Amino acid sequence: MNLSPAALDVCALEVVAWETGTSIEYAATKGAKEPVYVSPFVGRVDDRGDDGMGVVANIRKMYQKGDGHVHILAASFRKLDHLLHSFALGAEVATSPAKILEQWATARLPITRPELPL
Repeated sequence: MNLSPAALDVCALEVVAWETGTSIEYAATKGAKEPVYVSPFVGRVDDRGDDGMGVVANIRKMYQKGDGHVHILAASFRKLDHLLHSFALGAEVATSPAKILEQWATARLPITRPELPL
């Protein structure tokens, strides 16, 4: 596959943003009136031998002192622990394959914390 120099720059930027946790998105969207979502693909990060949930934790830590406009949309889960851990880390949104939701239901885990409405 041949990639143009511009495509390589974009790929490099994405890798730098994921690997170093830079605040490129924050600087570009500061003052936004609507939330901006950062979406770590947890399972894909794990697939390449890195810590996908660690990326979610780093994103949370990086933006927690900001103005609240950056939200986490955790995605690409491979196992139930990914989903549950993303909740524990405070991801605002999570996408999940049906098989993981079925595992959650089978385990009879609560749908929400008692202090949160359904």
